[in-house]
Amino acid sequence: MVAEEESLQEALPVGLQERKGEREDVRAALAAGQLPKGWQPRPPVPALVRHVPAGGRQRAEEEEEEAEAEGVEHEVSLEARVALLEVENATLKAENQELRKRLVQLLQRARGGEGGGGAPTAAPPAPAAPQERRRQEPEPAAGRGAREHRERGERRDVPEPQREEPQRRRRDTPPGSPPKSPEGGVESMGPNAVMLANGQMEAYNESITNNIPPEKRLPLVKAKLERFLGHFDERIHIVELKSGSSIIKDRRMFTQRYTCVFRESGAKLKGTCNKRFFYDASGGYKASYVLDYELHESLVTAVQGTPQDGNLGVREPRTEHLVVLYEEKGGKITRMWLRPDTDKVGADPYAGEDVIERNETFKAFEAKIAELKGGSTGPRVFHNYHQIPTLG
Repeated sequence: MVAEEESLQEALPVGLQERKGEREDVRAALAAGQLPKGWQPRPPVPALVRHVPAGGRQRAEEEEEEAEAEGVEHEVSLEARVALLEVENATLKAENQELRKRLVQLLQRARGGEGGGGAPTAAPPAPAAPQERRRQEPEPAAGRGAREHRERGERRDVPEPQREEPQRRRRDTPPGSPPKSPEGGVESMGPNAVMLANGQMEAYNESITNNIPPEKRLPLVKAKLERFLGHFDERIHIVELKSGSSIIKDRRMFTQRYTCVFRESGAKLKGTCNKRFFYDASGGYKASYVLDYELHESLVTAVQGTPQDGNLGVREPRTEHLVVLYEEKGGKITRMWLRPDTDKVGADPYAGEDVIERNETFKAFEAKIAELKGGSTGPRVFHNYHQIPTLG
């Protein structure tokens, strides 16, 4: 500790050491109640200077000189950069103006060549002096970055040539697909016969009880009828297959019949599709067909020989086994062919496709489908809904 104090004392300037000893004398005299002999206030010590060892002062002076030189060099480099940028800007403006003149001359000569039939003359080469001078002069990093930024901006201003879009290949109609409608419309991508048959059967099975007042029941019947009719075309036609006679000849009679059915049959009315054959629209025809073996329970219709609306009387509820062929065109059911399933093949859960195709009723329907499709029924899909497990 003593050695450190001595080293600190040696490191203090001489003036500070003398002033420190003088202060100690003054304090001792003041403590004794008197002033020291010959004491007079001395002038203040000059401002402190940085204490530098003898060997380090020269190095500090060299560092200060280098710092000053670097500052001057830095200032000079900034001025040089500004000057180079100004020269570069003027050079680019001149080149840009020259290029515009050349472009205008080329356009004028090209137009003149088209009008007069002469070939356009080649444009004189651009002066290369500014470019050579720019190559000889070293560019600082800041100048190069600014120039590249301006060049990119000028390139963006120049319109790019339009790219020729490749012609899209037209997809040919795959083999086996139906051709376009001869009436000029494209084949509909709407529901096929299966979707429509399922949809109309769902609406058919909506339950409406008869033991409620007519003012509440009739609006329900009307809403159900509208949902049901939405699956049928305006020219719906129902034909008896064996005789070829019309059962329902137009939309008006069709609406009257099912208004009576929905109003009079009550909540027990139910239609079930037990088996189905589907014939798609392949083979060049735009119609799809579905042949359903249906069971109708608690069906009430008008008395035979009276109007279909049932205003002159209705029959007792009954159960009917029917085979129905639905024709779909343009996303709607357009025609239906009916025939009683006298052999009740549809109700037999064990009668499969091999059994049904030997049945006379099925043969008659397939002959009709072949007639409608121009001689061939095409591929078919069979479903036996008795063999599909259900929940509940």
